[in-house]
Amino acid sequence: MNKAIKVLLINLAAVFGITLLMSLAFGNTNAADFLIGLGLVSLGVACLDLLVSLILFIAGQANYPIAKGFLLSSAVLFVTGFTACSFTTLNFP
Repeated sequence: MNKAIKVLLINLAAVFGITLLMSLAFGNTNAADFLIGLGLVSLGVACLDLLVSLILFIAGQANYPIAKGFLLSSAVLFVTGFTACSFTTLNFP
């Protein structure tokens, strides 16, 4: 499997796992809270992935496959984050 795809799958699994743990830890069991959490965590990790990919691209040609993986992961997480946040409504008590 390509290094870029491995980085993408690891980042997606990490985002989903972090969101699931946060959702269970705070006692939020409805889908709307999970989607808001997934969207916000995805957007945050996407920003970090973009920064890491830029640093790896600057670091040298030996790191290009991993940097491409972080850049691809950043794009997928941005789309996932905006999609998850736009499908939910905030219900304030």
